[in-house]
Amino acid sequence: MIAHSEIKLLIADDDDLFRETVVDLVGPHFETIAVDSGEHAIEVVESKEIHLALLDMHMHVLTGLETIRILR
Repeated sequence: MIAHSEIKLLIADDDDLFRETVVDLVGPHFETIAVDSGEHAIEVVESKEIHLALLDMHMHVLTGLETIRILR
């Protein structure tokens, strides 16, 4: 079992304030990687082991759902 501090959480949201707030809230408990687009989320997942992802469903270009479909 992985300890909370070892879980890598990807946060993808094009709203800077929301993204930073989530990082501030969960950062003490998880290793966080924050990006501003679905495209960047895909790049991160392709290069790092991610355990959990929080994706904005209304991002421009690629929504969170479209991003998940590509990563599937």
